[in-house]
Amino acid sequence: MVKKLHLIVLAVILFSAGTRLTAQPESPAGKYHTNSEVQQIMAMLQQKSGNAKIHTVATSPGGEPVTILEIGANLKGVPAIFVGANFEGNVPLSTEGALYLAKMVLDSAQYTKNLKWYILPNPNPDAAKGYFAKVKYERSVNDFVINNDADEATNEDGFDDLNSDGFITQMRVKDPEGKMIASKADARIMVTADASKGERGEYKMYVEGIDNDADGQYNEDGEGGINVGIGFPHNFPREKKEAGLWPGQTPEVYNLMRFIFDRPEIAMVYTWAVPIFVSHLQKEAAKVEPTCKT
Repeated sequence: MVKKLHLIVLAVILFSAGTRLTAQPESPAGKYHTNSEVQQIMAMLQQKSGNAKIHTVATSPGGEPVTILEIGANLKGVPAIFVGANFEGNVPLSTEGALYLAKMVLDSAQYTKNLKWYILPNPNPDAAKGYFAKVKYERSVNDFVINNDADEATNEDGFDDLNSDGFITQMRVKDPEGKMIASKADARIMVTADASKGERGEYKMYVEGIDNDADGQYNEDGEGGINVGIGFPHNFPREKKEAGLWPGQTPEVYNLMRFIFDRPEIAMVYTWAVPIFVSHLQKEAAKVEPTCKT
């Protein structure tokens, strides 16, 4: 049974990878969606089908709903597949892929014949909203309040868009203890000083920002948070602050674990996280595309 489920999921994924990736019909190609728009798309998919149900499993620390679309809600006693995407929150393409998968599964009865689906497109909405912020920076943590520098304040020294270009990038700061120097080929590029060539470091590299709390450190206590993608018990990285103090500390993780535990019919779990996975699927789809078309 597990082998059969694996083949069904692979066929569905390969088909979606070999076609134009759009999150919803009528939506512009190449557009990523905010969590609010994701919820609207989920509601639209539910309304178009009499066999789907939306579960709100958690509310993120930032106040965003975390929802799962159940496809095959009227089926009893059948195996189920759970598909989760973009747990780190910094790969919006994964969310779009999950939405596309949901639409495709609903569009074909062959994928819901004696088989149930649970699709979670955006489990880390707090981190995902960084892509849509006025000042964009890549983040993988939610808005869970954590005192990173163990002082009396929280979130008091975060990133700053110093050059007002709308992006948080990197900056260099002159420091006698620095190990970096400007490249001789291009002064805009920093390279590590080579002591064997008589080079001496002049700069330290930081994420763009200032010392907001005047403690001599840069950006040591910014927004959030906990990384939903690494907050689970399996291989829990206790040495990383962004994992939280214990597995399931943040509501997105705890409630998702509870949701899956309460549904023993889930026989397989797929997670989508990185763009390279999509690239691999596109190559595989090219090999089997004729057998995937209907």
